Amino acid sequence: MYFVEDCTYAQVKDNTTELYNLQMQCDSGQYNSLATLFLQSPESTVKDLLHSPIDKFSWKSLLTFSIIYYCMSVWTYGLAVASGLFMPSLLTGAAYGRLVGVLLHYVMPMAVSEPGIYALIGAASFLGGVTRMTISLTVIIME
Repeated sequence: MYFVEDCTYAQVKDNTTELYNLQMQCDSGQYNSLATLFLQSPESTVKDLLHSPIDKFSWKSLLTFSIIYYCMSVWTYGLAVASGLFMPSLLTGAAYGRLVGVLLHYVMPMAVSEPGIYALIGAASFLGGVTRMTISLTVIIME
């Protein structure tokens, strides 16, 4: 968060800014999208990854978040502590899927309009791969 400078101007909706954007080392009226990904609750982060506009998260923030969160998930899963695997796999897959959607939008702007769809596909596929579920059961859980 300190090394990736990703300050973006907050979008104004009905004279209020978005509720869950974190400013962290940004100027007034801006937010840090990487800090927003890391410092929210996991449920809010998944909601942001699935429903936010296309320009809320940059590809640098999504790539950094995906790699670091995946490494942290693998590390904590290998420890002998009680830790979940469901939400970290959903978060990592959603971030990776949104990254693919954002990069495809840069390459083909007319073909990709909503990276949240890619985030949903990424979350379902990553959850299915990590927990060894069938894809039909994963899709039922995601609904």
